[in-house]
Amino acid sequence: MRTEKHRGVFVRTVSPAEADELYALRAVLEEAACRMLAARIDAAQLAGLRDWIETMRAALAVEDVDGYARANVAFHDALVAAAGNAKLLDMYRRLVGELSLFRRAALMAQGDAMARSLAEHRAILTALASRDAEQAAALIRAHVLGGLQWVRDACGAAGEAANAANAVSAVSAANTANTANTANTANTANTAENQKRRRA
Repeated sequence: MRTEKHRGVFVRTVSPAEADELYALRAVLEEAACRMLAARIDAAQLAGLRDWIETMRAALAVEDVDGYARANVAFHDALVAAAGNAKLLDMYRRLVGELSLFRRAALMAQGDAMARSLAEHRAILTALASRDAEQAAALIRAHVLGGLQWVRDACGAAGEAANAANAVSAVSAANTANTANTANTANTANTAENQKRRRA
């Protein structure tokens, strides 16, 4: 969001090119968080992350995209917070604030996106529980960049839908114009015929 003097608050839009950059930076931040967390994770932190995964599972069971998206965001935020680096957490939260719409779109890009996402979260948690920092970092990177690909797919599908809608509108407008032209031609012909009859 941005604030402009005398105009108010506006939601800043993020272009697909910016989203690429933001996702790449997000991957770096979450990789770092996983490496830090794997060395220090405790039972309470594991339980908290498991709770968010269970919330995601429950949302998936009833196909609640919004509920899943909220739990997904909370899982990642809890993971970065548990790493114990306040500056990293601050950077992460400012970054992901610009990606909320893209992250939801990613979950709708493919029919099995939520199920695949859930499996990836479980694998990340398993690596953290095993204190395998490199595996956790690799899995989180693949997860984040996989989400970026889903965003690209969603944007591509939206673009194709918009192009199709524009094409339909153009055809509809052309048909309307042709109908109007045909009607005008017929009216002109009728007027000319009527004038001939009056002169006769």
